[in-house]
Amino acid sequence: ATAPPAPAAPSNHGGDPDSHTLLASLSRGACYGWCPVYEVRVYADGSVEYHGDDFVKVQGDATATLAPDQRKAIEELFMGHGYFDLADAYTDVDWTDAPSSTTSFHLDGRDKTIRHYHGDQDAPAALSEIEDGLDQIVGIERWIGTEQERRDHKGRW
Repeated sequence: ATAPPAPAAPSNHGGDPDSHTLLASLSRGACYGWCPVYEVRVYADGSVEYHGDDFVKVQGDATATLAPDQRKAIEELFMGHGYFDLADAYTDVDWTDAPSSTTSFHLDGRDKTIRHYHGDQDAPAALSEIEDGLDQIVGIERWIGTEQERRDHKGRW
């Protein structure tokens, strides 16, 4: 598979033009430090909507379009990690100042949302793998910057 395309206006790449329904989303919240704060939403037609708030390369809104194999990879990511079998929340505060994330996934009439505080030691590794995997599939670094870019800017974006 090729790298995700540069941000562009949404198109459906041959999918059902009426399928602009939410497939998956991820929002990442603040921490004590320079954690990127943003939301990314992926729709069944392959369109991606991003909104960056703080400590990100691109603040505000941006869009892109995923190829069909990338949409399929998202379905496989969530299903392969048993997303629908996970708890609805992992929010115990075993340590403080960690970021939080909220994911949602919608497929075949099933809907689930999970809140995840990254200071909860009981949260399964599968949940972080889903969050990080979704970021990778959509090519989030084009909008939030690479780890090195974020380190270099130390929150001055």
